[in-house]
Amino acid sequence: MEFLENFLKQHLLPLTVRLYRNPWLRAIRYAFFTMMPFLLAISLAGVFSWVVLDPWGPVMGERGLNLGAWMTGGLYGEAYRQSLFVKYITSFQKTMEMGFVVIPMLLTMAFAERFAEVWGIDKKMSMFTALSSLVILLMMEYGTEAGPLDVLRPLGILSVMAVALISTAILAQTLRIPKIRIYRLKALPRKLSHYLTLAFPIILALFLFGMLSMGYALWQQIYQVTAQDWLQQVLRVPPVEFFQGMDAVMAFQFFSWMPWWFGIHGQSVTHLVNVAAYVPAQMSNQLGDTEYIFCSPFFEAGFLHVMALSIAVIVFSKHEDWRDVSKFSFPMLCFNLQEPLLFGMPVVLNAVFLLPFVLAPMANALIGWIAISWDIVPIFKYAIPMGMPPFFSGMMSTGSVMGGILQLVWLIADIFIYAPFVIVSNMAEPEELVPKEDEDQ
Repeated sequence: MEFLENFLKQHLLPLTVRLYRNPWLRAIRYAFFTMMPFLLAISLAGVFSWVVLDPWGPVMGERGLNLGAWMTGGLYGEAYRQSLFVKYITSFQKTMEMGFVVIPMLLTMAFAERFAEVWGIDKKMSMFTALSSLVILLMMEYGTEAGPLDVLRPLGILSVMAVALISTAILAQTLRIPKIRIYRLKALPRKLSHYLTLAFPIILALFLFGMLSMGYALWQQIYQVTAQDWLQQVLRVPPVEFFQGMDAVMAFQFFSWMPWWFGIHGQSVTHLVNVAAYVPAQMSNQLGDTEYIFCSPFFEAGFLHVMALSIAVIVFSKHEDWRDVSKFSFPMLCFNLQEPLLFGMPVVLNAVFLLPFVLAPMANALIGWIAISWDIVPIFKYAIPMGMPPFFSGMMSTGSVMGGILQLVWLIADIFIYAPFVIVSNMAEPEELVPKEDEDQ
């Protein structure tokens, strides 16, 4: 314990303070703070849609509680599929999932607002410019035929962050060109005159972003390289095979979770690898062609280490504010909603949790590899809804109760990994471990 305490105070705390003062990391962190109520509301709606409303899901479907057959008077198969109940519930489900169309737009505006603060330019105009830039990019890439759910839902956080950053940077540069700015007209109200001076810089910024978007869209049409093709060219081997190696898996886990500590959505960072290597591995397992140990449901079932942190804090921590946030976040963690704990306690840029936050998911991968290699647990082969609670998600994904037991083993192991660090944190005040946020933010 003394070694951990000294390492924490001598190395991790100074690093944390420096990172807290970085303006770009602050901007990203506060953008997530701004979005938290919307993310929670839309995520909870998504969980309800995937778990409860899906006519073929774990509640309504035949493989689950089969309430759909009971509510339709015993209909099965094609008769159930064609029933009015399925028609209306599917329509309601799609309506609730439209929230995922809103998230990319709100995130783009939230990031642009904070990036504008770093650049020192008008926040409102930056938000509207970034949103317009997002629309331009999507129109260039998808045209007018695709629907909003098809276009906006696949967007990752890194994509919208890039749009906000690039559009705000371009706007900041165009605002520095005095020759294209309209002089303020004293006869007009001050606010109106101010926004008129921004007209031509904004038009130029949108034009420049549109040219970049056109170049990106043309590049995609000319080369038409998928994520799998690109990775195979880089790795010289099929990505599915390459990313089954333990070293590649550990790197994948590291880069999936380390960005979270900086306040960046880690799964967006590794999205390309997941789509190119681990989703095809799951599909191949489901078809019965292969028995890949590492696939997308394997990693989704291993999200338990954040729940383990919550339990470790509730059991071992003496900091009441951390305990309160953990208790509040725990029910949401049961449905894979991790943001309240990561940003609320916070875990983001908290020196105490840097090492265990990265080590725990890597340990889970090793434990899972041993359990599946020794035929203790079947392979993960079925895709599951994102909000499926632990134990049930492992059981449904493997088709065996042993999948759920593996998740319980992961949870217990992760609690033991976090416990020493939580106990060490009792030796210091919370404000020593996490630098105080500015009140005006």
